[in-house]
Order: sequence, then C-alpha cells, then structure tokens
Amino acid sequence: MTRLAKLLQPLIVVGALTMIPLTTSTLAAADANTMKELDTFMDVFNQVRANYVDTVDDHVLVKGAIDGMLAALDPHSSYMEGNDYTSLRPPPTAITADSACR
Repeated sequence: MTRLAKLLQPLIVVGALTMIPLTTSTLAAADANTMKELDTFMDVFNQVRANYVDTVDDHVLVKGAIDGMLAALDPHSSYMEGNDYTSLRPPPTAITADSACR
C-alpha cells in the first residue's frame, strides 16, 4: 500500500499535465473559429463601406453591430456611449443656503 501511495502523487501530476495540451488545443480551436467569424464581419463591414449606395459613417455601422450583438442575447442588454449615459443622469442640484439648513 505504501508503494501505491508513493506512485499516486506522480500519477496525478502526469495526468494533469496530459490535460494541458488537450485544453490548449480546444481553446485554440475556439479562438480560430472566433477569428473566422470576425474576419467575416470585417469583410461585410468593408464591403458595405466600399459599395453601399450612400456614404456610411463607420461609427454608425459599429454601433449598429454592437446593438445587434446585444439584442441577440436578450431584450434587456444594451450598450450606451458616454454621451447617452450622461444624458440619462439627472442634473446635479445646486446647494443653496436654504437647502443646506433643512
């Protein structure tokens, strides 16, 4: 039994080390698929910029892509730019002598 206990720890380490290439290759495959999808997106983006009937604003295209991506998740997710967020915040209230005394 002592011999088995001595071999158990190295076997666990070797087993864990053999999983690293498998995990790494799986992540690399997922990254490769994501990169293919992003390449497709960039191809479409560039085609729209170059060939659309009217001149398009890059910012409008990117904002539309972000909005579409979040809408695909659920109806509650959205992205706000800094100006949009600032306009939603209530204006700061001025502190006057009357309000400070209350």
